[in-house]
Amino acid sequence: MSVRTRLLACLAAAIPAGAAAQDEGLLAVQVLAEGQPSKERRVGPIQPFYRQDLLKQAGTVFRLSPDALHAFKQRHGVEDNDPVMLMEWLALPEGQPSRHIAYLHCARGGLYGTGPIKACFRDSDADGRIDAVADVHSRNLPAGGLRFVPIEPVPYDYVRGERKPLKWSMYVQPGLGLAYRRDRATGKLLFRAQALAAGLRADLEPFVEVDPSRLPTTIDIAGAAVAVLAWDGKRATVRVDRPMTDRPVRVLPKEASGLLPPRGSPKGWRLEIVDVPLPGTPR
Repeated sequence: MSVRTRLLACLAAAIPAGAAAQDEGLLAVQVLAEGQPSKERRVGPIQPFYRQDLLKQAGTVFRLSPDALHAFKQRHGVEDNDPVMLMEWLALPEGQPSRHIAYLHCARGGLYGTGPIKACFRDSDADGRIDAVADVHSRNLPAGGLRFVPIEPVPYDYVRGERKPLKWSMYVQPGLGLAYRRDRATGKLLFRAQALAAGLRADLEPFVEVDPSRLPTTIDIAGAAVAVLAWDGKRATVRVDRPMTDRPVRVLPKEASGLLPPRGSPKGWRLEIVDVPLPGTPR
């Protein structure tokens, strides 16, 4: 698997259900690495002036003996080395924000969890035990959406990943940036978050409009507090007083797709901050 594919997998779009349930999808749960406030800087438009790495949540460990764990996975068509990652089951109503249905623990093929989804496990009553499973074995959700059947409860630990920035790399790491554009028609500055990966820069809605004749001002973008201090006709002077949100985030394209995001600067993508607490027992 290429480095670019691994990076773009972190920004993979919501995986849609079949024709009978186009308003449902699954999305890998992602958080932002810890950020720091930034000093005052004079910055140009379009290119991000601030960024934080995007990280997948670590996943799930079943509290079973090795033999019992092997048998459990075999029953559901899961290989021993298939990662079990935290995913969010979403309602995707057309033209409206997505809606949280449940957090799921889904086994996916491939070392980096980019292959078909094999099975999704659910802790229906949040008691720290898996009690239902939906077998999928597809890159798409089944027609009609996920259908869970009860199983004998299995205790698990949800392993919450540390929010440490990724190690330096010569490749562009997946992340969210902050940037702005100038609206030529109105002269206003339009600040927004951007989805960033190798060969990809997608402006995310919603945006925050700033009148350059009414500075300084402080705005909120993706949970970050950005002080817009001045505008000289070409560049804005900005300072990030608070980094972006520490809650999970969703990066959603204009149309839900199981495909990896394209190169370039696609339009119509949006950012949502998840307001549902993460599940399980952190460790």
